[in-house]
Amino acid sequence: MATYRNDHIRDLNSKLLLECLIQLGPVSRAALARQTGLTKATVSAIIAKLISDGLVTELGSADTSFGRKPILLSFQRQVGFFISIDLGSDCIRALAADFLGDTLLFKELLTPPPHLLISSLAALISSMQEAVFQTKLGLCGIALGIHGITFQNQIIFTPHYAMDPLPIAEELRQHFQVPVLVENEANLAVLGEYAFLAGSPKNIVDLSIHTGVGAGLLLDGKLYTGSSGRAGEFGHTIIYPNGKKCACGRRGCLEQYLSLPALLSDYKSRFDHFDIDYPQFCDNLRAQKKEAIDTVDAYLFHLALCINNIVQTYNPELIIITDSLLSDFPWLLEKLHSLCHYPSDNFDIRLSKLGRSSSLYGGIHQCSLFFLGIETLSFSGSADIPS
Repeated sequence: MATYRNDHIRDLNSKLLLECLIQLGPVSRAALARQTGLTKATVSAIIAKLISDGLVTELGSADTSFGRKPILLSFQRQVGFFISIDLGSDCIRALAADFLGDTLLFKELLTPPPHLLISSLAALISSMQEAVFQTKLGLCGIALGIHGITFQNQIIFTPHYAMDPLPIAEELRQHFQVPVLVENEANLAVLGEYAFLAGSPKNIVDLSIHTGVGAGLLLDGKLYTGSSGRAGEFGHTIIYPNGKKCACGRRGCLEQYLSLPALLSDYKSRFDHFDIDYPQFCDNLRAQKKEAIDTVDAYLFHLALCINNIVQTYNPELIIITDSLLSDFPWLLEKLHSLCHYPSDNFDIRLSKLGRSSSLYGGIHQCSLFFLGIETLSFSGSADIPS
């Protein structure tokens, strides 16, 4: 029992030192001891192990005007890398990044049919492994962002693509011999935003609008997923009983009125058998055509309805919106504000700076936390992949 306790204490001390080193580095052993309250002997022993593992390196002596110059330590952010994948129903986006979120490689491909999905993912990951420069630890983990319901690292339900019967995580885990984390795309998105927001609030909702509508919920700094992983599925809240039929089997779900397919469907319904894609719709909106303006007004009405419900239910400090229409036409945000009814104090709505890439960075963030065994981590990398 004493041995277990000592090992446990050493493990906790290692996590404490690692978090402190990542946050403050480059930093000396003496500064780490002062910051953590650990003895210099304990710090030296743990740092020696971290150096041996390749996670920490000595940079050289610090500049001091008197006394012995301390050796500075730095976290080795590129000792290995992770791959985060957004599994969309029509497109797969993959990011390789180091331990602190610095982009190493980005790839994108069309989503293959279900029977080819696992083999295509394995080929994609292998190609990224080969393309990323060699590191001591290599690939250290994989994250899968799912557009659907996940629970306890399993895919439960995907309304727009039949992924739930496929043993994706297990096959990839066996093939690459690394941990594979499975999480809802919107949940990863809020974690990705949080990782890059220095001094950010601890109550954030990331509203992600694409083929569906999902909300990642960060409450008191912790991801909230509910008792079975269904929290945040705002796309399947019913706003019109007996309304339009949804892929989930119910009627009147929000995503039938607030999503990219819903936007185009509404616009097309204003014409007779008129086919149009999103870029053409944007051109018509820029030209201020009445049908396009009316479609946007209806879209913003439903978005405001969604936001008001979120505010009343969760009382967040910040709502971050990832939405193609608002990203392409930021002036619509002011119009959205005028439609919303929420307390003006201690609350804000912003457009995502990471865009569709937020879930990818969220996956990298979770992989890094899991591998290092720590609880807090801020990213200092550059989010420079297409949003």
